Amino acid sequence: MRFHGLFNKEREIYSETHDGKTITITEKGRLRILKCNGIIFSKISSGMLFVNEYWDFFIPLAYFYEKPEILMIGLGGGTIPFQLGSILNDRMNMVAVEPDQHMVAAYTKFLDKMPHLKIENAEGSEYISEKKSSYDIIILDAYDQTGKIPLQFHNKEFVSNAYESLKEKGVLAINCIGSMLGPELDLFIQNYSEKFEVYRLDTSYHTANIILICLKNISKETLIHTLEGKMQNEKDKEFLFKAYLSSKRVFITT
Repeated sequence: MRFHGLFNKEREIYSETHDGKTITITEKGRLRILKCNGIIFSKISSGMLFVNEYWDFFIPLAYFYEKPEILMIGLGGGTIPFQLGSILNDRMNMVAVEPDQHMVAAYTKFLDKMPHLKIENAEGSEYISEKKSSYDIIILDAYDQTGKIPLQFHNKEFVSNAYESLKEKGVLAINCIGSMLGPELDLFIQNYSEKFEVYRLDTSYHTANIILICLKNISKETLIHTLEGKMQNEKDKEFLFKAYLSSKRVFITT
């Protein structure tokens, strides 16, 4: 009897330290992991689309537009661009904004180059304030080396800039760390609710992270109808569709 991968040890294949920040890439069997100061920023499983964590819940966004223009704020190792690109291929145009040049360098070690991904070495809130383009989808997955969403993405100015940077009908999707609860999360949602209809996905059986889907001039019914038509024959993604179907609108008022 053979136990494939059961006793595989995690081995380090890349490590760089700059300004008190250590970025490492490790492999264990088919799984590749990128960490910053010991905090996991990206995962990829060789030959597989899913990583069975929060990244998977952005996959349905690939089905909502035929040829989306996407802005990704926070690159990490590129898990989300890889997943969306695996579905959309040449139908995707994505810009990923990452302020840390060392993280960009680590990404090149973590994944093969993706032809439809352009990387901008810039700070996300500053980049979007210049309104360089109009996007169908903006994905916010930005974290500092302590594992927190930088404060500039909490404020109303960024929310307004993100809203204006989306096309007439657009989606802003946000990954919030699971420990972000109570007044901090309430204020975060309140600021986004002033511009968007904000929905929280039910991811409880898969991840502790909180995924927020913020809709601009799109009803939840329209989103679900489109996803149902395009995902109904993909049984492996049924759990993702159900998470969107059961999502609840959240609106925090003072």
